[in-house]
Amino acid sequence: MCRILAFYGIGGFNVNRVVELLKALEKSSAKDPHLERITRGRKFSHGDGWGFTIVAYDRDANVKHVTYRSLNPIYEEAEVLDNTINNFIKHCKIVAGILHTRAAGKGEPINILSTHPYHMELNDGSSLWFAHNGSVDKNVLSKTLNMEDLKDKLSDSYFAASYISSKWSAKGIIDILRDLIEYTRTALNTISLVLSSDNVKIVSTCYYTGRVNEEYYRMYLVSGEGVKAVASSTLVDYYLDRERYNIMTLRNREILMWTISFKGVVEKLERL
Repeated sequence: MCRILAFYGIGGFNVNRVVELLKALEKSSAKDPHLERITRGRKFSHGDGWGFTIVAYDRDANVKHVTYRSLNPIYEEAEVLDNTINNFIKHCKIVAGILHTRAAGKGEPINILSTHPYHMELNDGSSLWFAHNGSVDKNVLSKTLNMEDLKDKLSDSYFAASYISSKWSAKGIIDILRDLIEYTRTALNTISLVLSSDNVKIVSTCYYTGRVNEEYYRMYLVSGEGVKAVASSTLVDYYLDRERYNIMTLRNREILMWTISFKGVVEKLERL
């Protein structure tokens, strides 16, 4: 059970919109009314670690990226967000990123290796960072990947990331994510960032089964002033000023891909 945020800003984007999204994630992780309701008050925060990967291009098309993962809650590390905003995001021409805060599932390990986003080097030279809200069948996936010796040490989502990496040369990421539905127990709400030599892609999926709470797993598409984002429900339902954004609900079984470069953004929306 997690909260996720994927975003990009381009073309003179308003950095304040990015800041508001990041702060909404921080607040959602400290107090999540959706989580509190579905756990009947037993849990209300996402405090089992957090992480992000952010890619930035300067005006000369030079690219840099930063990844951070911590076992501390995001709401206890506000200075990390502030430093990233001031030193990384504010001075770029294009920015794209994914962030994840974690409330570990029952029986899942809490360690830095199980903290999202997971990083995989792909066989075409590109890099993947992957984060996930929901659960997949770790027993079946680890067996499929011949990684059963690691299933007690790593989270189920790690094996989902490994599955994407293992299939990369044979299929595109959209088809691979479709295949992961077969292994999904509760939800496959995912955000992936793929960095290659000529662009950065952000791919978001919204998929949840009928056994889960729709309000908690709902995802939104948010846009305003050169910024677009996909966000978990709590950010939008409780902590964003809706008057500043155009907001749409991603339907269940939808996948959205942004391909971002100095040529602009290509958006692709499909059914899973």
